Amino acid sequence: MKLNFPSLMLAVALLSPFTSQAETSVAEAVKAQRIRELKKEILRIAEQASGKVVYDNEDNDPRVRARLMPLVQELISLAPARTQQQLLPDVVGVWKSVWSDLTYYSPSVPLANGMYQVVFPNGFYYNLSAYDGPQGTYMGVLRGTFVVAEPALRIQFVKATRSPEVMPRGADVATLAMRAELGVYDVELDPNNAPALGFRTDFRQEYVDDELRIGTGIVSSGFDTLFILRRADKVE
Repeated sequence: MKLNFPSLMLAVALLSPFTSQAETSVAEAVKAQRIRELKKEILRIAEQASGKVVYDNEDNDPRVRARLMPLVQELISLAPARTQQQLLPDVVGVWKSVWSDLTYYSPSVPLANGMYQVVFPNGFYYNLSAYDGPQGTYMGVLRGTFVVAEPALRIQFVKATRSPEVMPRGADVATLAMRAELGVYDVELDPNNAPALGFRTDFRQEYVDDELRIGTGIVSSGFDTLFILRRADKVE
């Protein structure tokens, strides 16, 4: 059989865009699957390591960070590059802190399973934490403000109060934050967070989607602290 090379070349040329699209679709599917795997493993390690945070950082073993960082760096490399301003709409909302290697220097320390953050779209946020220590269990309320200062958010702590009211399981976290904004918990100063009032620092959102948020900032023990958070609307 004699091949008609012009016709064959035309057929190849016509098929090339479809082949390229198919290859791109496969590559995107592989990337999406890898992102899901990385997120699952990051959360697995972080949740397994979380527990009661102690002020000498003993439970935030640096080996946990060593396991997390290669996974975090790969995840960041696979995600589309976005500025802090572009990430901000995804940052807004309620988050539960799963793990961080922030060092605490106080007899009363936040329980890792009881730390939530509510980020509002108009430049402020609340950290609501269940604390345990010599003064008993209570809810710490830390209000912060932020502005976009690429390549990070510039944050400042502006109010630190506490309430003997503990965060009840199943409570709506955003409602607790709104009550805090209305001054419901402005009963007494929180001695643990009060020294941080006025403190300014940069916090960088490294990865954010509708399930997972990873950030770095607040220099502790000589390096940027790593924060792993996930979506959680209710107190767990």
